[in-house]
Amino acid sequence: MSLFDESSNSHPQLSVTACEKSFSSFIEKDYIGTELREQLLSSNVLLVPNEGYGDLTDKVYFPAGTSDLYQYLHDRKGELSIGVCLDEKEYKELSLHADWLFLAEFVVKDLLAPIVVALLADYIIHSRGKRTEKTNVKSKLIVVDDKDERRIEYSYEGPASEYKEVMLGAISKFSDDGHVAKKARTRKRKK
Repeated sequence: MSLFDESSNSHPQLSVTACEKSFSSFIEKDYIGTELREQLLSSNVLLVPNEGYGDLTDKVYFPAGTSDLYQYLHDRKGELSIGVCLDEKEYKELSLHADWLFLAEFVVKDLLAPIVVALLADYIIHSRGKRTEKTNVKSKLIVVDDKDERRIEYSYEGPASEYKEVMLGAISKFSDDGHVAKKARTRKRKK
């Protein structure tokens, strides 16, 4: 079975791994100019481009539809401060496959991870409509807890209809380790 078999709507595959990537590792990329770098420092969510495609190792691009995704998130952002890790004049999108929805890579502060996942799940339904049941999603989300310097990468490949449940379940395990849940309880008490 091919990874891109349109008729396939198999079980989701989720990979959860510790990673070395951080906000600063993305903000410090060579293709990010000084002015953009300064803007990105105040972001709590980063939209990260893909690097390299086939033999073109210097190509930097976003999956097709990323500008729509950004606009969707921006309109509903609440406490999110979303930074795009590429200058506007360098922005390019690459279309890869019709019944696969490739989401741009996100780096997010831990407290905001459930909000970002819920917004991404809503976007998937919004953008695919009736085709949601036939769509597969590929996404990568890096959750960063700067205080404890923990970074977890969640890579999802599977049915769009299961994205929210699988990702929120995985992220809640990160929370159950005490960090996010404890912070959320502390915030509620202060109100």
